[in-house]
Amino acid sequence: MKQQTTTKQAPATTKEASAESGGDALKRMLAEYTPYGEATPIELSAASIQRFMAIPSKKGKLPTFEDCVRFAALCKARLLNPLSGDAYMVGFDTHTGTKFEIITAYQALSKRAEGSARYDGIEEGLIIMTDGVRANTTGAFYQESMGDLVGAWARVYRSDRKVPIYKEIIRSSYDKGLNWWKTDPALMACKIARAAALREAFPTTTGGMYVREEIGEGAQRNVTPKPKELPSGPDLGLPAPEAVADAKISHIESIRGMVPDEKWALDVAKEEGITQPGEDHESLYRMTLEQLEQLDEMCQAVHVAAKEAAK
Repeated sequence: MKQQTTTKQAPATTKEASAESGGDALKRMLAEYTPYGEATPIELSAASIQRFMAIPSKKGKLPTFEDCVRFAALCKARLLNPLSGDAYMVGFDTHTGTKFEIITAYQALSKRAEGSARYDGIEEGLIIMTDGVRANTTGAFYQESMGDLVGAWARVYRSDRKVPIYKEIIRSSYDKGLNWWKTDPALMACKIARAAALREAFPTTTGGMYVREEIGEGAQRNVTPKPKELPSGPDLGLPAPEAVADAKISHIESIRGMVPDEKWALDVAKEEGITQPGEDHESLYRMTLEQLEQLDEMCQAVHVAAKEAAK
């Protein structure tokens, strides 16, 4: 399918934006294009990116105009549709200021590989060490009795190359003991290996596209440390800010996988009293973790009921 790329007005540059008022710069269109595999063009402005495609930092900071330009440029170059969850930004408060990471859904990588006539399949597995002896297994199945899980591998086949693309990743570079790494490290490691292999196999269509497992948990954000002279206080059992962000993303991805569209989910949240009058109902990213947990649970119940009724 030939992708359309049209422009109604010249996208704003950071230099031009500096001469405009803050509000005008945010509203100005940054990109217009037709996402990969779709027929309807979309438009991205800094205002829409801030409102619908970015998770604020713990301090409530939103991406700057420059962050939004960078995000829009990547989305246009790779024909990503952030409105359907192909990509989004997550903010993290660091000792040098708030930083925003661009995260891509794994499905966006897979979709581009499968859309290539040269794609000939992918294999993956784990790297296990037992008494100093290395073994490569196939698939993501793992039990501790098998040995130490030290990494994962993936191999992508292309019909136009004699040698497949092979990538290995080291678990310790990504696993910091957070979230899914605690419960299913094998699956996490395989996801990262797959993403790395697909990027190398199809650099033109997937270059610069990093999945949540690589950035959201693997790279480990440089969160602002507490001053050493301050006491740590009692352990209240509260999740770390990066864990909250990852938990929100997990619920959003789960909800999007079960509902017709995001607006439907937001309407349900409003009708069921999950969100209250006066709150922002225009984006799942603006809901609290508790609200997303409730909505995810409700969507799962509706999804299960629909499947039972279809039998």
